Amino acid sequence: MPKLDDGPIDLAHCDVNRFDDHEGSWDFARDIGGEEYRIVYNVMHPKWVWTEEQRDIRRTPMYHTHEEMGAELWAEAGWEEPQWFESNADLVDRYADQIPDRDGWEGQYWSPVEGAEALHVRNAVGIHDMTSFNKMEVVGSEAGAFVQRLCTNDMDLDVGEVKYTLMCNEGGGVRADITVTRTDEDRYLLLTTGREVGNNHVAWVRKQSPEGVVVTDVTSSLAAMVCTGPDARKVLSKVTDVDLSDEAFPFFTSQQFFVKNVPVTALRVSYAGELGWELYTPSEYGERLWEHVLEAGAEYDIRPYGNGALDSLRIEKGFRLWGKDLHTEHTPAEAGLGWAVDMDTDFIGKDALRQSPAAAADGGTPGHEVACLTLDDESETVLDNRPVFAPGDDESLGYVHSAEYGYTAGACVAYTYLPPEYAEPGTDLEILFEGDRYAATVREEPLV
Repeated sequence: MPKLDDGPIDLAHCDVNRFDDHEGSWDFARDIGGEEYRIVYNVMHPKWVWTEEQRDIRRTPMYHTHEEMGAELWAEAGWEEPQWFESNADLVDRYADQIPDRDGWEGQYWSPVEGAEALHVRNAVGIHDMTSFNKMEVVGSEAGAFVQRLCTNDMDLDVGEVKYTLMCNEGGGVRADITVTRTDEDRYLLLTTGREVGNNHVAWVRKQSPEGVVVTDVTSSLAAMVCTGPDARKVLSKVTDVDLSDEAFPFFTSQQFFVKNVPVTALRVSYAGELGWELYTPSEYGERLWEHVLEAGAEYDIRPYGNGALDSLRIEKGFRLWGKDLHTEHTPAEAGLGWAVDMDTDFIGKDALRQSPAAAADGGTPGHEVACLTLDDESETVLDNRPVFAPGDDESLGYVHSAEYGYTAGACVAYTYLPPEYAEPGTDLEILFEGDRYAATVREEPLV
C-alpha cells in the first residue's frame, strides 16, 4: 500500500478491478470519456450522477416495480438504484416536524422524502432493494480455513451462524468489512459493499484463495432485499410458517425457508439497525418475493425506501461504509472496530497490527481515531470532504468522511478521524462548509 510521509493512502478508486464488464465496451468508454471531458473543469456536486449517457444498463429484478412506484433512480456501478420513491410523498406531511428543509448546495440532489422514508423505517416497516451489494460464495474442503485466514474475527462458525468481521491487507489496513454466513459444511456466503468498490473486494478474496477453494461472484445471480423496522416480524410472519421469534431465530443467524412459494436464505441482520431480515433468492424469483412482502405488509403500511434513507439510517447507528468512512488507511482500532479482531487467530495483516502504535493487544494508542460529530444547529446540514477545526484554529484536524442528516437523532451527523485528544465525547469543534464554520460536538456512538 503506497505511503506518504504522514501515513498510507488508499488507492481503491484507482484499482483496475473496480470496473464492471459493461465498462469495457467502446460505447461506454466513448460516451463516458466525452462526458468526463465536458465536466473536468466544472465544479460538480458530490452527489451528481450521470443523467443521460450510458444509463439504464443494469436492472435489478425489482426495476419495473421501482419505476411504477416513482423511484428516483441513480446510477451506481451501472445499476439503476432508487434514491427515494415519489410514492412515499404522503409520508412527508406525517413526519414534517422532523425533516428540516435544505437550501443551497446541500439541498441539491435531495428530497424530504428521504427523511420521511428513514423515519418510517424507525417507526413502522420498510423494504429495501439490496441486489447491487456484492455477494460472494466460497466453497471447498478448505473453505473454513481460508475464511479464517481472510478475516480478523474468530470464524469458527456453526452452519447457519452469521458474523461481522473485517478483512485487512498485509499492512493492517481495513480492506473491507463484511458479514460471513456459513450456509453448509464447506460453503460460506460473504456479503460486502456494493457500488463501485465492491468489485475490488471480490478481486481481493479471489487473489488470496488457495487451491481447493472456489470463489464465485454471485451478485447478479441472487436478488436481495431487507424487510426491516419494528413491524418486520409481523409482516414476514404472514408469508412464512417459520418461527421468527428471538428464541427460534436469534440475531446474527440464518435459515433457509419459503416466503409463500419463493425459496429464500434469510439473515437476521439489518444495515438500518432495526429488527429485520435480509432475504436472498435466485434472481428469477426476486420480483415475486418483493411483491409477496409488499402485499403482506400492506396492513402495516410497509413502504419501499431508497439509498438516501439507508445512508441516514446507517450513519446514526454508527455503521461504517467502506470507501467513505473506512479505508485501508485505517486500522481496526483507529476505525473503532477493534472488537471485530481476534488476535488469537491467524489472519492476513495480523503481524502488522501487532507492530502498529494502535495495537489493540498491547493497549496502544492510535495516532488518530474515528469520531462521531453532530452539528449544534439542528436545522443545518453539511456534506462530506470538509475540514474539521478546533474552535478558532486555522489548521485542520481532519476531514469529514461521511455526513448525512440523522432524522431520528435530530441533527446532521458527521464521521471523521481526529487526534485522540479531540475525539473525546463532548469536545467542541467546527466544520468549514461553503465558507462558513458550523459548530459541532463530538458524541458517543451510536446516536440511536
